[in-house]
Amino acid sequence: MIDLESSILIFVNNFSYLGVFILLAVIALIPIPEELVLLLIGYFAGYGFADLKFLIPISIVGVIVGDNILFFLSSHKNHLINKFKNKVAHKKFTKYELRMKEHIGKTIFLLRFVIGLRFLSPIIAGSTNVEWKKFFIYNTLAVLIFVPFFIIIGYNFNTVLSLIIEDISFIKNIIIVLVLSIIIIIFIHNIKKKFFKKEEN
Repeated sequence: MIDLESSILIFVNNFSYLGVFILLAVIALIPIPEELVLLLIGYFAGYGFADLKFLIPISIVGVIVGDNILFFLSSHKNHLINKFKNKVAHKKFTKYELRMKEHIGKTIFLLRFVIGLRFLSPIIAGSTNVEWKKFFIYNTLAVLIFVPFFIIIGYNFNTVLSLIIEDISFIKNIIIVLVLSIIIIIFIHNIKKKFFKKEEN
């Protein structure tokens, strides 16, 4: 039987800090849960592939870069962003557009912590002509809390798990497979919603 954990660790060990930065900057542009990705990054950091004092700042910068690219694409009416907006439930988008206009800072900050909606924050801010400096400040404040929180949880989960099931690699493999499966299922679900929503209507 192939040791899945060892195979993943070989891949992760070859994945540099630059790789983490690029991964998070790109994922910020895709409607999938960043929480799961950050948890996995923290989890594998627990094996010693990365130092948290470097990993966390690099991850923060990666997420901020991705969010700001999304903001600028939205503010410049990018056709792909407009296409995405048209596929989002109209009531949900309108609801948060109104909140953005009434409470800009609070909405930008809080949307970061709502699972499944963090992707909307840069898009709504850009499309409602929020001043970039204002978006940058409130979004950065949220990211400074959001990113370390999930990376540290993943890191500590690895530490605790290693102590509890130190010699039971099979259980670790099952957990890793489950986490990766959840990410894949969510990603496929989002893709299906994006491309087949019109057909369902």
